[in-house]
Amino acid sequence: MIQVYVGASGRGLGKPYDVLYAVVHEKFNYYTKSHDIGILKLSRPLTYSENIQPTEFVPANFVLPGGSTYITSVVKYTQYQDG
Repeated sequence: MIQVYVGASGRGLGKPYDVLYAVVHEKFNYYTKSHDIGILKLSRPLTYSENIQPTEFVPANFVLPGGSTYITSVVKYTQYQDG
């Protein structure tokens, strides 16, 4: 079983969620990390909190104004359990 920890921060590991299945980008390259995006189907809906918020995708031609900061989500911790 694969699990992801959601809402992880310097204060802890976050909440574990079981992954039912994952869809990896068809052009993902393990060595270069290009096209490193995918979709996870979780076993239950996320519960939003201060550390768990929805994110939005921006258009391909989006230009971030100078001096701006853009934060996106990443999966930081994963765990695999055999069986």
